[in-house]
Amino acid sequence: MTDYTTNFNLEKYQTGDAANLNDQYNASMDIIDDNLYKINTNANTAGGKATQALETAQNNNKNLTALGVTDTETATQLKTKINNTAETAQNNTNKLTALGVTDTSTATQLKNRINDTYTKNESDNRYLQIPTVQDTLIAIGDSYFEGFRTNNPATDSMIVVASRLLGLTCHNFAVGGTGFHNGDSTGDNTFSKQLDKAAARITDKTSVKYVVIGGGRNDPDISTYYNEVADTLNKAKRLFPYSEICFIPMMWDNTYPNGKNHNYTIMLDAGNDTDTWTVKDAPSWGLYRDTEMTDIHPNTNGSARYGHYIANILKHHLTAQPRVGRWKNISKDASMTDSNESECNVYINGTTVTVNLRAHLLKWTQDAIYQINGASTLGVWKILLAWFDDATAVRIKFNGHNFSIVDIFPGSGTGGPDKIINTYFTFNIMDF
Repeated sequence: MTDYTTNFNLEKYQTGDAANLNDQYNASMDIIDDNLYKINTNANTAGGKATQALETAQNNNKNLTALGVTDTETATQLKTKINNTAETAQNNTNKLTALGVTDTSTATQLKNRINDTYTKNESDNRYLQIPTVQDTLIAIGDSYFEGFRTNNPATDSMIVVASRLLGLTCHNFAVGGTGFHNGDSTGDNTFSKQLDKAAARITDKTSVKYVVIGGGRNDPDISTYYNEVADTLNKAKRLFPYSEICFIPMMWDNTYPNGKNHNYTIMLDAGNDTDTWTVKDAPSWGLYRDTEMTDIHPNTNGSARYGHYIANILKHHLTAQPRVGRWKNISKDASMTDSNESECNVYINGTTVTVNLRAHLLKWTQDAIYQINGASTLGVWKILLAWFDDATAVRIKFNGHNFSIVDIFPGSGTGGPDKIINTYFTFNIMDF
């Protein structure tokens, strides 16, 4: 037997070969058996792998579905997202490395360091602050603050005097003839516009200790006046939030502020309603002091006095600076009364004036008995009630400057010389 099969190399019989079933046949059957076993084993292995591959494919399909991958487009989107996430993760790693974080230990150290770091407010509350130096005073006002009629307004203005007494640098924006309503001759420089100019010029608002607004005598009595005053005071607070805003309304000269009671009341109300530091009683500062005035303005001496008042207000945070004292510059007509039991005492307490008058009459006329030197006259004189020592009622005329007899109160008795007349009365200078 010399012939063999093509694939498994099994011996084949040829013509004339004798049958040999023991050797050739059995050997061929062994070969066939071995190869069938291998085929079966390989088939089983392939089946198992196919099953595993199918299971893996199914699991992969489930996982992809869970990841939102349903086709090549969503797969591409997921790939892009993963790449971006990887880039972000790498960037975060770089940032953490820059912060000194390399592991959980250094991350914990950084966290503790951050927790021990205070905000500015927390630090300000915990530690002693370095105080801001407030060395500036801003002045808003009219000719009184401007220093008109003083020898040298730059040094003699009352607000400059006050600043100097307090050791502050004064930036004076006051302009004569102005007010909350009135501007200057060009219509500019109302108190509100002065504030705008001050805010533009003073860049370091923390350095401003006081903004002092003084005046109001130039303004008319109009229906919008309250709003103009209140709006200006609120603007001052808004523009200078680190400063104390002090409002001194209606400074006046030696005369009575006739017809200004309504505006003065409005200014006080606006100051109170806006919660602004408002100072009362300024209209009386110059009352009767005619030698300290040039026309309606304080001269250098008068301005110095007002400056001391203002410095005292700011230093002690006063809400009133009443002028308190007795006015002794009183003249009497020697032909009307003598020194026998005669006196006229005038007391000033803020805007309130009290008169205590007693006179021994030498004649019965309407001539002046006493005169308050430095006082102005009123537009309309006032009738006062007085008495003789025998209780006879007498009418006295007071024109703001002089006291004189009018007549006996009708039906009460008779008048005449050599009698002593008495009166005591109080008035407010803002009532005229």
